[in-house]
Amino acid sequence: MTFTVTRLAGNRAVVSGTDAAKNKGSVILDTTQYDHIAHSTAVAEATAEFDATVHAFYAEIEAATDKLTEAQNAPVNSDDRFKLVVSEAVEGACAHPEISITLSKDTVILRLIDAGESDQLFWVGDALEILAV
Repeated sequence: MTFTVTRLAGNRAVVSGTDAAKNKGSVILDTTQYDHIAHSTAVAEATAEFDATVHAFYAEIEAATDKLTEAQNAPVNSDDRFKLVVSEAVEGACAHPEISITLSKDTVILRLIDAGESDQLFWVGDALEILAV
């Protein structure tokens, strides 16, 4: 099973190759959704790398700020007998809903080829189909 993807102008690609049953074929697929997902993924990865770099750059300043804040908020009377903790502090995290996209058949085919899972593809006439799970 070998499939090649040749990019064309206008958000299209020619996929050609041989499936597990030794059937050969080629088809033109729309890459619009696939390209959008690839772009969004690249931006998200670059953003995460940028955020990590900024965090590392400012790490010493953040640590010094935390130390200063702790010193400023330290109680003058440190006798714990005069303090009753009713509820421990809990730092929150922002919740977010799942984000999902219904993929087109063309996008699934391109993703399977990229992932090296082309054994799930087979030719039926001139159409490239996906095996059921």
